[in-house]
Amino acid sequence: MTITDWIQAISMVVLVGITTFYAWRTHAISKATKEQSDASVKMAKHMVKPKLIPYLKLVGDFSADRYVQFEAGVDNDGNGPAYDIKGKIYDSTGENNDKRSDSSLMLGDIAVVLRGHQSASWSMPDPRILFPHSDKVLRRFFVIEYKDIDGKYEICQPFILTTGEKNKPIARLEGLPKKTLISKQSLEDELP
Repeated sequence: MTITDWIQAISMVVLVGITTFYAWRTHAISKATKEQSDASVKMAKHMVKPKLIPYLKLVGDFSADRYVQFEAGVDNDGNGPAYDIKGKIYDSTGENNDKRSDSSLMLGDIAVVLRGHQSASWSMPDPRILFPHSDKVLRRFFVIEYKDIDGKYEICQPFILTTGEKNKPIARLEGLPKKTLISKQSLEDELP
């Protein structure tokens, strides 16, 4: 082998080494760009998600038969819309009344779309809820089903009914609402 052949062979090895290094760095940059893109998509979806917060408001005082009417509602504190919103009030079961029973009072649909930073409410239909006497506490579950851009969700908010001073009715939310994904279905799947 001549010197020219050696120079060509060494140049070829250096060229292959540089090309391999560039290919490896391009792959690493491509992988980092994909991770950044996925994080941006996730953040953008999170920014347009609804954040539904249930509430209860008593309307009036006890009737003669210890029934009281109240308004059940939901605030959307998120930026995105929630649609096909349905509400139910469930009785409680179990030793500590900490489980949801199968029987419910259907509140119905409240809105086709509840956009970000809007509220909607149900007026309780008959039968109204019977409040306990002053020495009892009654636990119920306020359940809201809705859809958003990612799927169908359920929010379960426990609340208690009791009587306070001067036999005044009290309805109080208890703890934090529990959000559960019912089905993963995007909005695009439902469009024609």
